[in-house]
Amino acid sequence: MRTALLSAVFAIALSFVADGTDYGKPLPVTRIAGLKRCKAVAVAGKWLYAAGDRSLVTYRIGKNPLGPEETARTPLAGARQIAVSERFLFVSARHFGVFVFDRSDPARPVPVTRIDPVELATGIAVAGDVLFVSLRVYGVELIDVSDPKNPRHLSLLRNCGEIQSLFNFGNGLLAMGDWGGKQLRIADIRNPRKPVEISRSDLDGYGDGVHVQGNYCYASTGHHSRKRNPEERYGKGHGLEIFDISDPEHPVRTGGIKFPAYYELGDDFWTVRVEDGTAYAGDTYNGAFVVDVSDPRNPKCTGRAQLPAVKRKSYARKIQVEEPDCVMDLAVGNGAVYLAGPRSGLFAFPAASKGSKGVSAEKITVPPPLPYREIPGLKRFAVDAPVRRLTLNGNQLYASCSAGGLRLFRIDGNSLKPLREWRDRTVYDAAVHRDLLFTAEGDFIRASRIQKDGNLQEIGRVQIPWPNTAQLIRLFRQGTVALCSGGTSHLYFLDVSNPAGMRLIERDSGRLLYGDMMPDGEIDGLLPVNWHSGGIRWYDLKRKNKFPVQSLPAVRTSHLSGVARNGNRFVLWDRNGSYLLLDPANPGKTERHTAAGGPRQGIPSDGGNNIMALSNRATGEVGVFDFTDPRRAAAIPGRCYDVSQGITDRAVFYDGRLLIPAWNLGILMETETK
Repeated sequence: MRTALLSAVFAIALSFVADGTDYGKPLPVTRIAGLKRCKAVAVAGKWLYAAGDRSLVTYRIGKNPLGPEETARTPLAGARQIAVSERFLFVSARHFGVFVFDRSDPARPVPVTRIDPVELATGIAVAGDVLFVSLRVYGVELIDVSDPKNPRHLSLLRNCGEIQSLFNFGNGLLAMGDWGGKQLRIADIRNPRKPVEISRSDLDGYGDGVHVQGNYCYASTGHHSRKRNPEERYGKGHGLEIFDISDPEHPVRTGGIKFPAYYELGDDFWTVRVEDGTAYAGDTYNGAFVVDVSDPRNPKCTGRAQLPAVKRKSYARKIQVEEPDCVMDLAVGNGAVYLAGPRSGLFAFPAASKGSKGVSAEKITVPPPLPYREIPGLKRFAVDAPVRRLTLNGNQLYASCSAGGLRLFRIDGNSLKPLREWRDRTVYDAAVHRDLLFTAEGDFIRASRIQKDGNLQEIGRVQIPWPNTAQLIRLFRQGTVALCSGGTSHLYFLDVSNPAGMRLIERDSGRLLYGDMMPDGEIDGLLPVNWHSGGIRWYDLKRKNKFPVQSLPAVRTSHLSGVARNGNRFVLWDRNGSYLLLDPANPGKTERHTAAGGPRQGIPSDGGNNIMALSNRATGEVGVFDFTDPRRAAAIPGRCYDVSQGITDRAVFYDGRLLIPAWNLGILMETETK
C-alpha cells in the first residue's frame, strides 16, 4: 500500500511546484570565481571561506561583497560544514573526519591536523576550547581543541537522534537539528565532559539547519511532513519553523512558513542563518528564501534566489534531469548572502541587511578529566591514542589508533605487554594472514611482512578510489581476497594473493553502508553484508569476479547492525534484541528470533564454542551471548558491561576472554570467563 502511494506521489511533476504562493521577488545571483563545486561556506569578519570537493578557498571581502578576492587555496576533501573560531577553522568532512586549519593569518589558513571522530562527521560548531561534531547516528562528540595539534576526546552526547547540524548560542547551550527524528533538540554543554540534553521539540519535516538569535531558534526542515495523508506528507515538509527558547527547557513554537513542495530525494540540506530580523533559508533544489522574521509570530517571504540549472541523475526518477542546483549551504555577512552549489559553484546575492557575521565569543574551557570508573569484570589498559580496532595474531594484539598509528601488544595472562608502535602512519583497521599484515590507512591499503623481531616491512600498497577511504578491512578466501569499506556507499574487493601487486577487482554499491557491516568470516566462500537501506546482499567469493549473487532488499535492518559468523550460519543483529539467522545454503531464507537480555543491537563477533559478543556503539553496552541453541540466544549473566564512559567497537576473543577496543579508554580485557 505504501509503495503504491509513494508511486502515485512521485508520478506528480517532480520539478518545482507552482503552488500560487507569493515567495517574494526573484533575486539574481552572482557567480564567484574559484570553485566549480562548492559544498560549505562560512563568513568570519571580512573573510569568506568556501570548501569544494578537494580544496578550501579563502576570499577577502572588500567594497564589493559580491566579488570577493581569492587569497589562498588549500587541499581538502569531502567537506560538509565549516565552523570558525578566533584563530582556527574546522571543516567536517563525513568519513574524512574533521580538518583543522590555523587562521592566525586569516588570508592564508594553514593545515594543522585531521581529527578522526567517532563516526561520520556532519554538523560542526565550536565554542572556545571545545569542538562539537555530530556523528550521524552516534550522537554528538565533544573534543578538546585547546591544543588543536593534539585534539582529545571529551565526551559523547548519546541517544540524541540523527543530528545533522549544530549551533552554539551561548550560555552553555547547544541547538541540534535532528534529521531523521524530525526534532529540534537543545543540550546543556556547560560541563563538556558531561553534556546533557534538556529539551526536544517536534518539527514538521526532517530536521537539519538550526540558528539562534536572541530568544528565538530558527529550524529549517525538508522532505517529509508529519501529516498522515501521503499526498500532503511526502515532499511537503519544507519550511522554516520558529521557537521561543527564552526557557530552553520548554521551547514554544511561535510561527513558521512553508516553502514549495518538492518530491525528490537525494541531496538533503536545509540551512538557515539569521541577521538583523531577516532569515535566509536554503532549501535544496527550491533555492534560498529570504524571510522577514522581525515578527517571529508572522514570518513573511520577501525573496527567492535559485542557482543555475545543472544536469544530474534523479534519485527518484532514475534518469538525467536538468534543474536548478541544490543549495547545500549558505553564509551571511558584509551585506551579502553566499550560496554553496555542489555542482554549480559559489554564488552570492545582496543581503537585506548590512550586518557582518562575527565569530562566536563564547568561551567554554575544558574541566579536569573525570576519574575512570572501574568496570567490574574488565581490566583497563590505557593507550595514549584512541583505540579504534583490535586485531589478533596468536597471542599478539594489534591496536589500530587512527592518527595515533598502530600499536602491538603481547597478551600475557591478564596483562598486555607493549612490544612495538608505529606512529608515523594513520591506521584505521588491520587484518592478519600468516606473516602478512594488511592495514587500512585512509587513502590506501598497505601490505607488510611481519618480521621475526616484530617489525614490519612494507611490500605493497593499493590506492582506494576517491572520494572513499580505507577504514575497514577483512580477509577472506584463505587470505587471498580483501574487502574494504570506508565511505558511505561502496564496498571494494581486492585481490591480495600477491601482496606486492594488490589490485582492485570489483566494487559494489548497495545504497548505504554505514559502519562495520561485514562479517568476520565466510562460509564456503559465501558471506552476507548489511547494506541498511539496500537490505542484505550475498557475495560468492569463489567466483573470479561478479561476486554479488543475491540481494534481499526487503530485509532492511538497522544501520547499527552488523554480521558475524556462527558455526554453519551467520547472525545479523537488528534492533530491540532481535536477530536474523542467515543460512548460506539457502541465502533467500531468513529466521528472526529474539535474544534474552544483554545489548539490544550492535556489531557482533564470533567467539567460537557457541558464544558471541555484541558491541553497541550507540549505547556503550557490550555483552556476551550463549548461542548453544541459536534460536534461543541469551546473554550470559555477569558478562554484560556498561562501557558508556568510552566508545566501543567490534570486540575480539582470546582464549575465551573478551578484548574490547574502547577508544579514549584504551583496551579493556575480561579478567575471567564465567
